[in-house]
Amino acid sequence: MASKLPIEVVTHIMSFLGVPDRKEAALVCQAWYEASLDPALQQNIIVNFSYEKTGEILQSFQRRRLSHLVLSQFDNSSSSTNAILKSFEQISEDLKSLSLKDSNITEGTLLQMLLKCPHLESLDLSGCNSLFMAGTLLNNNEKAQQLEKAMKNVKELKLASLRYISDNSFHRLMAAFPNLSKLSLASSQITYNGSAYYSRTSAVYDNTAVFTFFKLEQYISDHVRQLKVLDLSRTSITNEHLGQLVRITDLQLEELFLVGCRDIGNEGVNRLCQHQTSLRVLDLTECVDVRDVGVANITTHLSKLETLRLNKCHMITNASIGLLKNLPHLQVLDLVECYELTSAGLVTGLCEVVKSSLTHLNLSCCSKVDTDLVIKLAQHVPILQHLDLSSCFLLQDVGLHNISSSLHNLRTLRLAWCKSITNLGLLGLQANGLCPVHDPVDSQLNGECSCSGKSKFPVIFRKPTEALREKNEATVKRMIAELNDAFVPQSLSALTYLQNLDLSSCPQLTDLGLRGAIKFCELRVLKMNLLHGLTDEGLTDIAINNPGLEELQLQQCARISDTGIDIVTQRCQRLIYLDVSNCDRLTDTSLLHIQDNCRRLRHLDLSYCSSLTIQAVDQLEARMQTLTSLRRLNVGLSKLPLGMNMISGPGGLKKVSSGKIPLLTLV
Repeated sequence: MASKLPIEVVTHIMSFLGVPDRKEAALVCQAWYEASLDPALQQNIIVNFSYEKTGEILQSFQRRRLSHLVLSQFDNSSSSTNAILKSFEQISEDLKSLSLKDSNITEGTLLQMLLKCPHLESLDLSGCNSLFMAGTLLNNNEKAQQLEKAMKNVKELKLASLRYISDNSFHRLMAAFPNLSKLSLASSQITYNGSAYYSRTSAVYDNTAVFTFFKLEQYISDHVRQLKVLDLSRTSITNEHLGQLVRITDLQLEELFLVGCRDIGNEGVNRLCQHQTSLRVLDLTECVDVRDVGVANITTHLSKLETLRLNKCHMITNASIGLLKNLPHLQVLDLVECYELTSAGLVTGLCEVVKSSLTHLNLSCCSKVDTDLVIKLAQHVPILQHLDLSSCFLLQDVGLHNISSSLHNLRTLRLAWCKSITNLGLLGLQANGLCPVHDPVDSQLNGECSCSGKSKFPVIFRKPTEALREKNEATVKRMIAELNDAFVPQSLSALTYLQNLDLSSCPQLTDLGLRGAIKFCELRVLKMNLLHGLTDEGLTDIAINNPGLEELQLQQCARISDTGIDIVTQRCQRLIYLDVSNCDRLTDTSLLHIQDNCRRLRHLDLSYCSSLTIQAVDQLEARMQTLTSLRRLNVGLSKLPLGMNMISGPGGLKKVSSGKIPLLTLV
């Protein structure tokens, strides 16, 4: 019956599925596979060229109508060149974006490829230094004119990380793309002291050795009405040069990226805000000299802003963050490592908006943020889809309760290193009559909150013991047993749309909370690194309740053994990424389970697993053809005999000599 449905109907049905579910649906029958190859469903296809698989790549190309293509590891060998040129005869008509990032492609091959792509809209030549090294790119006028006609639809060009680009080659290349609206020059060599190469009266910039700011400014001036997106991240641009750019007549940028431009400060931001009031996206990540004055100007002049990234701008305080309420259209806000921010300032800036549009909020490493902010966010910003509270050490269970009960649109939730979160927070439980912003389990056991100054136990820092862990779990179990039928706790599993969850380094979490709360139909990524309370029993339930997992991280989970890995590999058939590094109880049996059950695994990390043997890892690597990345640093190190000299490198540990003094060299 499934094969009798029209392909158009099947394609429309698949458009509502995520990528993993779409892959599963494509295996139903031949007709559904053909439907899955529709260009509307093809996203970011990556092709890895190799000498052995050139024929397979050609065959797969003939069946696909690709819209987006990334050529990875293109080495410009004769076999790769012939394969890709032949393949482009089938895919070029549908291709809209092409990435050749970090490839060694030559000008001739590039021209042959691009001339076959009349509908191309985006091109990435980042890191293609071989094109610019000779300095003769597009010096043939006839070929340049042909390319210009073919590239009339290209709107986006990425020229990041280029070391040999010059004014001359930049001019010839940009002439071939007459309708660009997006330009990226991130990490490229731009010389801002152009006066050393040109006189003050010069109006023509045609240097064949360097790429100067003069040439960039001239290009922007000539294309001022069409250029809307500019990326100058990790260049040496200063406040003065930024001021010159933003003052160009009729320039109206919509997106500007200045990531890692450490010479940009309040002065440059002020000039930017005065002249580019139409900005929708502004990224000032790692611009450490941007302070409250600059942020205040952003909130005053850039009323259309939708995305603002201020990661690692350490000097920003509540004084300016409270003014974010003046940005009614703000959807994405990143404030990673803004250590001076507190809940009071963020509540003012984010929760006092009439109707908040915020969907992405990243407060990772904002160590002064506490539960009060989370409670307010749950009340006033219910449309949040991505929330990162990693290393917010003051977050308590009550905050997690509010997330579970109110933020039902969450797709991503990161709570790594939130050390105060307990099983009660995951399960939605709260002990009655206790301080709501502190650990209810700790309060119930000790009679008072230890931070109140009234505790009978003067010890502030207490070494965790197994007895205390068991006592805490017994308390939670008793609370669950006492629940009546009328009360249904709102556990973390209420976030039904959750796809990415990070609970790494939350030391108070154990099997009891993890197995009861981690139950998600759409969960794709789960990180549980450094959870010493996780055992095989808990991992088994998690694997059964989350069959759609694609990435699982269990780094330094000391109580995980071969039994847990067996169940995980059987139940989670979609696993692509698995990290079990530093799990010392895993033996070679786990490798057999991985080899037999993980048919799609591409990335595997076995580093520092002392109970594994090098021979078993070698066999796994030889037999699993799907693996593209296998980390095996210091596998089986504890079993090395004294006197053996070892070298650890990409291939693992290898014996090089023996002597009285053991030697370990890291490559």
